[in-house]
Amino acid sequence: MSIITVFKTEFKIGSILVDGYTANEVDPATGKFINYLSGQGLAASIGVNESTTRSKRLPKGLEAILGAGFTTRQGQYKNTQKSFSKMNLWDTTSAAFYYLYHRDHGNKIAGAIVTALIATTLDIIIDDAFHRVYEKGSAQAKTNARLAGMITRRTLTDAIKAYMESHEVSENYRKFVYSNCSDKINRSLFGKTAAKLCAERSCSKDELRDTHSTASLALIDRIEGHAVKLIDRGMEPQIATDDAVSFYS
Repeated sequence: MSIITVFKTEFKIGSILVDGYTANEVDPATGKFINYLSGQGLAASIGVNESTTRSKRLPKGLEAILGAGFTTRQGQYKNTQKSFSKMNLWDTTSAAFYYLYHRDHGNKIAGAIVTALIATTLDIIIDDAFHRVYEKGSAQAKTNARLAGMITRRTLTDAIKAYMESHEVSENYRKFVYSNCSDKINRSLFGKTAAKLCAERSCSKDELRDTHSTASLALIDRIEGHAVKLIDRGMEPQIATDDAVSFYS
């Protein structure tokens, strides 16, 4: 199957930023435009490894749900550097099966997304039956409102944990990776480790975040958010944190 050129947009499911794509193809069965999610974005939205979206590496249970011969669509879009980025594309029906599979296997984020999207779709169908006028943006607003409290901000800790679940790492790595990443950020911003900052501020590590200024917290959030995206794309956490620190330095 040939590579299709698509246009990209971004939207939020709760606090999760997801990328959406279209080639403006019309589905002959529904008469509606066909939309896609990228495999990378789909996996990142629920904190699992991107390899779980590749046609030849799908979990067996998901493969069975999608049916024999399932494959993703190969696409490309023009990025901000005016060159083409390639990706594997999931149509929205297949993406729904992906979320359902991971919900059934204990992924709480996938479960929250499935619940919110189904409820919002039911609202739209019922409103349509009552001839209520659809207001632009209301579907996303309803979904995000439902997800408030169900999905919390994805943290650096979440991303590191997901990375270790999908990679073989040593016990020594598991023991120190969290503090190593945290200290990379603390040293870059304050010139000290978390332990030294806690000693100076007479607080525990759990309380340290509350002692930072608003400006420092905002910068920490930006650095951690940048690192999370890199880790979710497969980068080793300590390298990702180094890259994020360098980017904002």
